[in-house]
Amino acid sequence: MEAEEISKAIDTGETRQVDVARRLRVSILYFTSFVDEDGTIEFRDDIYAATSGLRAVLQGGCDRHG
Repeated sequence: MEAEEISKAIDTGETRQVDVARRLRVSILYFTSFVDEDGTIEFRDDIYAATSGLRAVLQGGCDRHG
């Protein structure tokens, strides 16, 4: 599939399955904070509770050594 075909497919807004000839590595990143365009730190709720363990460690509420 060429770049122009991909752009047209994206523009339709429809979900489409495309088989690829080789395996692709995919990384999914999940952030609850970020810096916006004017340099302000923004925070969002952690709807998946993915950072609760990290929060406990940073606040000293978790014994990492057993």
